[in-house]
Amino acid sequence: DKDDDEGTTPTQNDYKYYMIDEQSCGIKSYIGKSSEIVIPSEINGYRVMVIGQKCFANRDFIKKITIPKSIQEIEDEAFSECYSLSAVTFGNGSQLKKMGEDIFSDCEDLKKVVLPKNLKKIEAGTFSGCKKLSGITFESGSKLQSIGEDAFSGCKNLKKIVLPKSVQKIEDSAFMYCKKLSAVTFEPGSKLQKIGEDAFSE
Repeated sequence: DKDDDEGTTPTQNDYKYYMIDEQSCGIKSYIGKSSEIVIPSEINGYRVMVIGQKCFANRDFIKKITIPKSIQEIEDEAFSECYSLSAVTFGNGSQLKKMGEDIFSDCEDLKKVVLPKNLKKIEAGTFSGCKKLSGITFESGSKLQSIGEDAFSGCKNLKKIVLPKSVQKIEDSAFMYCKKLSAVTFEPGSKLQKIGEDAFSE
């Protein structure tokens, strides 16, 4: 049971949260107004492990976000349409394993991101419409296996990318409309098996 008291959501400072188990919780929504957010690794003594669906979405005022290493999952559209978001930082030793769809879609000011090594899949639309995104870096030892449909579609300023050797699949339209993308490099020993339709087309 996520919530013993039906209809109530526990709140701490700027966050509404829900219990996952006796030691951990997930963030349901952000109710603060800060432009630079450091997401807590603990709320009321509970370890924060999940950032919930649309948790920070459509907050025009957010410019920078730091995500603690405790986070293991980020759900769909968590930061979508944060038009002023320019910097996202994952904590050292990040335990992030799973991201949903459209996490950063239409974050038009986002410029560079370093993705944690335990992440196995970039889901559909994750960075679609991030017009200023110029750099995507994968942490050394990345376990990334697949890049979903439209994951980087419309990233007009992405010029080059080095994909981890662990990547096996690049789905349809993954890098569509990336007009400045001139170099896609695969690490030595690449396990790539599939490139989908229009994956790199304009």
